[in-house]
Amino acid sequence: MKTMNAKDYVFSTTLDIEALNIRMIDRIDGLLDKQDYAMKFNLDGEVTNPNLLNYPEFQEFSVYVEEFARESSVKRNYDHPHHSRRVEYDVWYDMYIKSQRVGGLWAARYKSGQGGGEHDHWPCTWAFTYYIDPPENASGLYFTDIDDELPIDHGRLHLFGGNMLHRVKPSTFDGYRYCIAGTISTHPPTSASRFND
Repeated sequence: MKTMNAKDYVFSTTLDIEALNIRMIDRIDGLLDKQDYAMKFNLDGEVTNPNLLNYPEFQEFSVYVEEFARESSVKRNYDHPHHSRRVEYDVWYDMYIKSQRVGGLWAARYKSGQGGGEHDHWPCTWAFTYYIDPPENASGLYFTDIDDELPIDHGRLHLFGGNMLHRVKPSTFDGYRYCIAGTISTHPPTSASRFND
């Protein structure tokens, strides 16, 4: 059996959603010009309230994220000989894969020299970050547990276990470093009758 480590469970893809990117940046700038929640988080940059799912452009964005989380969850299960059988069981798939939903969703806008302290998103199943037009020389997403920094590129979505410690190292750049981030959890049905099907 292949031995897996935390880095094996960081999944990345690039989203081609340019019109949506523009709408999301406009919303982020509008919100951050009125409010700053950075003191409530472990970040130097400006941070929106974690309720971005109240806005249509972020509801649309969350559909892309949830789809990628489900695909990644299936891949992760196929990596383990006992877990691969679970994916083929419809009731299990519906409970633990299909039911994954974005919960908290927020955005951070960093200026040169700003960073974010080490943290995780436990007990959420997944956490994710998404980048729009990152400036040259802006730092990536640094995972302290595995001592590895993922590069950030325009349209890049990184998905990782909610228990993985990560941070943003301060760096020097021009403009803003935008990051949309959030968490994903499963929401299985509460009825035990599903097991009787």
